[in-house]
Formats: sequence, structure tokens, C-alpha cells
Amino acid sequence: MAERAAIVYFSQTGNTEKVAEAIARGLERAGARVDRLRLEETDPARLAEYDFFGLGTPVFYFKLPFNVAWFLRDMRGMEGKLAFGFLTEGGHPGNAFREMQKMLSRKGVTLVDAFRCLGFDTYPPFVGANRHLGHPDEGELSAAETFGRGLLARRERIRSGEGGLVPAFERERGRFHRLSVLLTRPVLFMVSPRKRINGGKCTKCGICVKSCPTANIRLAPLPKFAWRCIYCYHCERVCPERAIECNWTAMKKRTERQFAEEESSRNPA
Repeated sequence: MAERAAIVYFSQTGNTEKVAEAIARGLERAGARVDRLRLEETDPARLAEYDFFGLGTPVFYFKLPFNVAWFLRDMRGMEGKLAFGFLTEGGHPGNAFREMQKMLSRKGVTLVDAFRCLGFDTYPPFVGANRHLGHPDEGELSAAETFGRGLLARRERIRSGEGGLVPAFERERGRFHRLSVLLTRPVLFMVSPRKRINGGKCTKCGICVKSCPTANIRLAPLPKFAWRCIYCYHCERVCPERAIECNWTAMKKRTERQFAEEESSRNPA
């Protein structure tokens, strides 16, 4: 009987979904039967049904997105289960893998391998520069498929006692670690742009409601936002009438200053 595997992924723009599909192809070529599961549509308890599973996500604020962390928190204990992880990131993964490994370990799950690649960064301060446009590219997707093809063999080696193959993720202790710790949801609430609904533009089409990964928006009759916001601003990006208005001026200035400092540190005079 074919190995039953699941790949659970969170993807808004399709970057992480492309990587999930590439890894799934690799696993299938290795003999597994793979279910692709969108994270926002999946009960964490369902993963106990599978022989092997993977978790894929973009990196938000140099760590796991809040909804992915909630998903891992709500998983049931699965002592002895083995899993893999994958990330798409727009410049720096921070401690996302370390965080994922730690949260899985609390549920009795061992992370056997991990894959990451660039993804086109759609966070509003970066969009104007087309940051990493075209990623993941064909080379990265080919590498993801190769990664998937080798997962079952690697899992069996670890299962048979080769514990040295279990990846270890060094803690990032620099600026990005500090930012990941600082940017909690309460802090993001204070420093992130407020979402203002322009009633003259809004057609109440409901696209923002359908697109929200945490079901945080309802029409009443204009869009209303509840408490489960993960500060992804996907609603602003997908609104066809640009009726969700945010002032990114201050955030863009901070970002430009940060990039200038990084460039200066890499290329000192």
C-alpha cells in the first residue's frame, strides 16, 4: 500500500502553493500518495491520519505567521510522528524553522528535513520595488521537487536510528531576531497602518471576506475587522476597487532606512 502523506500549506499569492505542489510531485515519484491541504481549510487533528506530513508557509515578520503558529498550537499530540517543513521568504527567514521545529517537538513530532526558497514579497512596503519578482523560479521549484523525492528515504534513515540527520537550526540573534520578538500582535496593532474603508469605492463584493485567511472580515454592510488579523494586508491587495486604504508612508520610510543600513554594513566604505 502506498505511503499516505499530507502537505498542509498556507499560501496567499501562490508562492508557497507552487513549492507545495513541487514537493508533492517529488513525494509521488518516490511512491507516496499525497493529499494537498490548505491550512485554513484543515482541522489540525486530521494530520494524525497520515503516515507522514509536511507544513509549508511564507515567513511573516521574520517568523511563522500568527495563523500558522495557532495551527501548530492546536495540533493534537502525535508522539513518534515524523514531518518536514518548507518556507518561502522575501529576504530573511529569521527563526521560522527553529520556531516550527520547537512547536512540532512539543507535539511529539520530529522534523526530518526542511526546504526554503525566495518568494515574491507582496508586503506593501516592498511591492513598489518588485522585491524578488519571479520567485520561486524554475530552478527553485526543481530543487523543491528533488527535496520531495528524497524525503521518504531520509525519513526511513532517521527512523532506523540516524539521529544525526535531524536538522538543527542555529538561533538568529541579530536584528531580525530582535524584530521577530518585538513584532508581536499588540505591537503590530500599534505600529501598522490602520485599514480605512472608503465607502464611496466599496461595492460590498465580499472578495476581502473570502480572501482573509483567518475569516477575520465580515460585511456589515461595509467590511468590518475582528481580532484575528495577522497583519498580512492581503485584503488591501485583493480589493478590486482599492476601497481598503492604508497609509504606508511611515512604514516605507522605516524599511528604506533599514535596507540602506544593511547595504552599508555589507559594503563598508
